[in-house]
Amino acid sequence: MGFGASNGIRIDVSEEYVRNFILALLFVALSAGEIAFAQVKPVGEQRQVEQVIVELFAENLNHRIAVPVDTLQAVGGVSAGVTEGSLNRTNWGYSFSVYRIEKNRVFLRMRVNTNSGERLEKRFSVYRAGASEYQFERGIKVKAYYERVGQSAQELSARVDGYLNAKVKANQFSGSILIARDGKVLVSKGYGMANEELGVPNTPQTKFRIGSLTKPFTATAIMILQERGKLSVQDSICKYVSQCPSAWQPIKVHHLLTHTSGIPDVSRFPEFETLVLSPTSTESIIERFKNKPLESKPGEKFNYNNGGYLLLGYIIERASGKSYEAFLQEAIFQPLKMTSSGVDRNDSILKNRASGYARQDNVTVNAPFIYISNLQGGGSLYSTVEDMFLWNQAFNSETLLSKKSLDVVFSPLITTPFDASYGYGWFVYKDKSNRRAFGHTGGINGFRSNISRFADEKLFVVVLSNLNVAPVDDIANDLAEMAFNQNNSLK
Repeated sequence: MGFGASNGIRIDVSEEYVRNFILALLFVALSAGEIAFAQVKPVGEQRQVEQVIVELFAENLNHRIAVPVDTLQAVGGVSAGVTEGSLNRTNWGYSFSVYRIEKNRVFLRMRVNTNSGERLEKRFSVYRAGASEYQFERGIKVKAYYERVGQSAQELSARVDGYLNAKVKANQFSGSILIARDGKVLVSKGYGMANEELGVPNTPQTKFRIGSLTKPFTATAIMILQERGKLSVQDSICKYVSQCPSAWQPIKVHHLLTHTSGIPDVSRFPEFETLVLSPTSTESIIERFKNKPLESKPGEKFNYNNGGYLLLGYIIERASGKSYEAFLQEAIFQPLKMTSSGVDRNDSILKNRASGYARQDNVTVNAPFIYISNLQGGGSLYSTVEDMFLWNQAFNSETLLSKKSLDVVFSPLITTPFDASYGYGWFVYKDKSNRRAFGHTGGINGFRSNISRFADEKLFVVVLSNLNVAPVDDIANDLAEMAFNQNNSLK
């Protein structure tokens, strides 16, 4: 007989060989004690299950068997559930059932019915441990492991509450967070106070200044203009800057997007602290660094540059014929229904606005004033965690940009000193578990923020804080780990 693969290619194996193979598999699993399990709660359900996973691999064969365990009957109980199926297109059927559960051990029964009517049965136990792989004849490989496929939103929310409430108590966090996976919000909550003086708590609807999380929006706006034929990232920036210095002629829009222009960063100038205390036009700020010598050749070196994104905001206005604020509203916020996001202004009355705070001599104080409009393009936006979720969904659905443009935006175009690469407005990196991620951090007087996207796993985490000392990068990483549920115990 043969194992029929889904594409029609068959692996010819005798019945006797298959019988011996299955018995060998069960014997190894029993002897090694390496197959494992873990308690899980599927998202949106309160009922917990355990899963034992057995996978069979060979050329043109990949068969996965998931055996659930009913933990509601875990104390000396017997599970009535049976996992049944067939090995691809063969007439061989299998069934797994759990007949006994102990604290760290599950006892299973496996039955296999051949196409000749013969029934094979084997009982074995499974211990909590790591994954195991076994190589058999004819290229067949077996992998057995436990899989924690998820947890209920209630369990995750409780875990996040414990973690962040401790941060609030230690004066290390005040803000809102959102965790989503597969397009579904798992946790969306506020912690601490949006306004300490009035006793107004943070909520998912609280509006925060997001600092440099503005940069991914600016980069997206540039790419939208490119798709509309209004500019090219390969254009010299002198196409959009009047009385452009000759040293800027080789600098392309691409170089501004990747922080490789070589232009000195105006935000590091000694006078910048004074410059942001009163309204100053974008053109006047550009004049401050327009004739400074380049610090490196264009494209040669990454040097994080707030002034470069100020220039990009200016280029957006020149190429679109609209103000930076008007173009982002028309091209991004309105299509995505991000009604709680926009360009911040000091004089505007903004419902649900969070006040920014700092820690000084172990006391919480109001953050220093900054004229926010002076940071256009690089740090002038406000948003909520709920709107940032809509923003993330636009990348998943290709609502704003084509796949071709998105591939460039999230490409590792230049190496940075931060153990990451940089694309267009996004850091590209691997987390401590080697998952591919895209993210950015923001910081502005009284506010800190982090956005993290794990595109392969479809996980999204955003942290917006109105406390200047909040360790938002660490918080975002910890929340992601909680969502991935890699640890078996809640900490």
